Amino acid sequence: MSLRKSGLFGGPGSWVLVACVILFSGCAVLPVTGGKQAGVIQTFEPHGKLTEMGVGFAGYWFREQQSGAFIHLQTSYSGSVTGVHYPSLPAEGAGDPITARERNGALLAIGPTWMVNDRLAVYGGMGIGSSSTWTERQDADLELSPTGYYHYEGDRDLGLHGTCGALLQLGEGWIVDLGYGSYSDAIHVGLGYSY
Repeated sequence: MSLRKSGLFGGPGSWVLVACVILFSGCAVLPVTGGKQAGVIQTFEPHGKLTEMGVGFAGYWFREQQSGAFIHLQTSYSGSVTGVHYPSLPAEGAGDPITARERNGALLAIGPTWMVNDRLAVYGGMGIGSSSTWTERQDADLELSPTGYYHYEGDRDLGLHGTCGALLQLGEGWIVDLGYGSYSDAIHVGLGYSY
């Protein structure tokens, strides 16, 4: 039996996530010769393999009369489980009541951008999406856990993620981002700044 500390950020994957956010979300946008760049914070409410409201960060690079590039990093997290961790449901726990579920996921996409005019840009690209689920049960007999609670890993999914959308410049550098993502089956809306 091992204890699993539940949470969205943990392990080496969290450092990769933080690095991507810092490098590609507009916090440190790569310069594009003869072009503009924008950083956007997004929100979305998934209807697919992810279940709760999510947030995203995006970096966009534009060039006139040429394609630019973008990167999206989105995440969704819901619920929390506690107690002893098992890799799968122990046979002794088949009748124990379910007390909680935790589900989280992440999306990463890259692709080209195109400037339609001075105020409108469109983008489309591909990437990957992943989701994981854990289920917590109560062990009233304290056979599987000294605390009375244990959890086990459920479904894991890794799939293709397509996204497309448009950016509208409002003036003074502010940008509205409206797009769709296939893995989360969600429309995302964002607000950012272009410089």
